[in-house]
Amino acid sequence: MRCLAFRSKIHANINLCTTLVPELLNTMVAVDAFSQALTNPLLSEHVWNEGTFTKEGWQVIKNTKSLRDILHRNVKGGLEKDVFIGMTLSDWEPE
Repeated sequence: MRCLAFRSKIHANINLCTTLVPELLNTMVAVDAFSQALTNPLLSEHVWNEGTFTKEGWQVIKNTKSLRDILHRNVKGGLEKDVFIGMTLSDWEPE
């Protein structure tokens, strides 16, 4: 019963017009994601450095500033300039 109460509490008070998941669940997912990313050995200064990549590859990495840059580079023919790329809806604004 406690598990059921906990689960219903996590999903309570969600406004589906402005968010996918409630704030508590969003925070839990974010904390988990960052805790995994920060312990990833591929992000170590001993692996993620100029000596690991070719000169061209390192320049590509250093010049990549956004998700749009990655998609533009990897989509055949590139992206059109007016295509929305984001992690939210194009018209989303915080409450």
